[in-house]
Amino acid sequence: MAIDYPEALRPMILSGTSRLVPAVFSQNIATDGKMYIQSVHDNPPHIYSFSLRFTNQEALYFWAWFNNADDCDKGRSEFNFPVQMDGGYLMDQVCRFTEDGVPQLASKSGGGATYSCKVYIQDFDAGVTPGL
Repeated sequence: MAIDYPEALRPMILSGTSRLVPAVFSQNIATDGKMYIQSVHDNPPHIYSFSLRFTNQEALYFWAWFNNADDCDKGRSEFNFPVQMDGGYLMDQVCRFTEDGVPQLASKSGGGATYSCKVYIQDFDAGVTPGL
């Protein structure tokens, strides 16, 4: 069961989110004849990279949540996290920090800090109905 990202820290998610979605197929280029594709899977994970900007006090709260074994458990637990969709709205997704995406201090200035992060979303929900 995924735990919740702290509601008080939701506004601290910065824009500039990037997303990586692996292909659901592989292509094989024959030395003679046509190239063909082979289906690999239908549910690829989505990898989101983003920044979090906190005041010093918010950073303390975030790290308490991140390190607590009953909460994020130092990045090992899945959590419900608001991800900015292509349409500009936020939608909660079940996420987990990637091995190389655990929050890292990107900059510190003016009584606050910015952290870079990367999360893995296995069952991505875009919140839209196909064909609309």
